[in-house]
Formats: sequence, C-alpha cells, structure tokens
Amino acid sequence: MKVLEENHLVIHYDDTYDLTKIGELIVNEIEPLLATIAVLDKNIEYWGTHKLDFIPPHLLERIYE
Repeated sequence: MKVLEENHLVIHYDDTYDLTKIGELIVNEIEPLLATIAVLDKNIEYWGTHKLDFIPPHLLERIYE
C-alpha cells in the first residue's frame, strides 16, 4: 500500500484507502487486460498455435468479453 500511496494511486483516510483519479484511470485500463489474460490463459496452447489473423481487429480487441 505504501508504494501505491507514494505513486499517488491511493490515498489513505483514517483506516481506509481510496483510489485517486489516477488510480481509477489505471484500474479502468487494467480490468480489460486481466480479463484478456484470463481468456487466453485457459487454453494457451490453442491460442499460441493458431493463427488469429482472420479475426477482425475490433473483435480481437474485445476477446475478453
């Protein structure tokens, strides 16, 4: 928590922590990344050995959905 606070990602109030605006921006970007990793991680052998060129880019960017 100290590192997050030093980098202005969280702010400490009494006994709680809240995200700063910068922290919120980062979390909003991390959520899709983590969801994409979860999808790909389930069957990495499949994803790693198949060509994905046929998937339109706008759909590939939303694979986590």
